[in-house]
Amino acid sequence: MVNVCIKDLCKKFGKTEAVKDFNLEIKSGEFFVLLGPSGSGKSTVLNCIAGVIKPTKGEIWIGDKLVVSAEKGVFIPPQERNLGMVFQDFALYPHMSVFDNITFPLKVRKFPENEVRMRAEQIAEILGIKHLLNRKPGQLSGGEKQRVGLARALIRNPPLLLMDEPLSNLDAKLRVMMRVELKRIQREFKTTVVYVTHDQVEALSMGDRIGIMSAGTLQQVGEPIEIYEKPINTFVAGFIGSPPMNMFNCTLTDLERGVLKCDFGEYILPKSVAEVIFMKAVKELILGVRPEHVKIVSKHMPGALEAKFIYVEKLGRELIAHLKIGESKITSIISPEVHSSLKETVWILFDENKIHVFDKSSGQTIV
Repeated sequence: MVNVCIKDLCKKFGKTEAVKDFNLEIKSGEFFVLLGPSGSGKSTVLNCIAGVIKPTKGEIWIGDKLVVSAEKGVFIPPQERNLGMVFQDFALYPHMSVFDNITFPLKVRKFPENEVRMRAEQIAEILGIKHLLNRKPGQLSGGEKQRVGLARALIRNPPLLLMDEPLSNLDAKLRVMMRVELKRIQREFKTTVVYVTHDQVEALSMGDRIGIMSAGTLQQVGEPIEIYEKPINTFVAGFIGSPPMNMFNCTLTDLERGVLKCDFGEYILPKSVAEVIFMKAVKELILGVRPEHVKIVSKHMPGALEAKFIYVEKLGRELIAHLKIGESKITSIISPEVHSSLKETVWILFDENKIHVFDKSSGQTIV
């Protein structure tokens, strides 16, 4: 196991700045996930760690070894960084058997033949592919190919394993199974993992910590529950969570009482929230509330908002109600009992302990 330290990393492709001012410390033995939409720069960061790409600026340390520094002219080639990498497209040699694919990294390093076979059989046993060692990649399923790619990366028992969207080509059921397997294998091998994905479910379920990227910058780093419950800005709040957080543009009209004039009408903030906003002296705001914190009630009560029912998405055990308050749309996660009693006009309440307020101009979280 090793830690990874990235300092002031920047990477430009021509005039395009793919990664800028990136700083991150990945702990030894950690399963760290880089999460972000396509084009956010997460794979570029991973490739800089691997040595596939040379950064324009900054430095990267793997353990106590400086592997790249643009300013100091240091660049350790990929094969000397002692790491494993698993790709999205498996990258298996089609003319080789599973055994030869797995053992290729050892053979090019001239490992003794008996040790090569012993390691191959051990790793194949752990990954449940020992019965496939004599087959060719064309005879394997997607999940089996993924395990072969993982075995090839792990056979040298590298202290650092890099994974670039390794599950994106698998079907939904297999992705769930492989998420569990990858976490089990990581614990068993005690390897530091840097995992890149655009899938928030993968990130939330697998990551010890998550780093969220957008437009080449690192937006927030934290444990999954911390990022979900305390997003640092509107991008993170909107990107994490399915269905996404409901957000409404608001203007603070009564600072003392915490009265907001929102897209959907008037809303009075809880006293504790109003006091924080009073200290910040910000008037143009965004009010955020997650769907699970929007409660549908059968009658009007203090703080309730009148809403029009549009339709319900039935996603297995989860029901998502789509409603309209004023001219704004809002979603709520509801139970089958609530669904059966829905009428055209309903009332909704926000969980006051779970609302989020952002500065509209900067997008940063106020409370």
